[in-house]
Amino acid sequence: MDFFTNVAHKIRTPLNLIQAPLERIISKVDEVPAIKKNILVMERKTRRLLKLTEQLLDFRSSKPIVVVSILWILILLPY
Repeated sequence: MDFFTNVAHKIRTPLNLIQAPLERIISKVDEVPAIKKNILVMERKTRRLLKLTEQLLDFRSSKPIVVVSILWILILLPY
C-alpha cells in the first residue's frame, strides 16, 4: 500500500511542475499555430496522468480503481 502512495507522489510532483509552464504556453499558443496541436496533446496527457495519480493516492478506499488505473497508465502512456 505504501508503495503505490510513494509512486503516486513521485509521479505527481513532476507533473505539477510541468503543468504550470504548459498552461502559460497554452495561453500564447495562438501566436504559433504550428505547435497548437502538440501542446494541447501534452496538456490532455498531463491532466490524465494527474487524474490517474490521484486515483492511486485514493486506492486505500477503492482498490479496484487502483488496478484499473495502473492498467490505463500502462496502456495509454505510450500514446
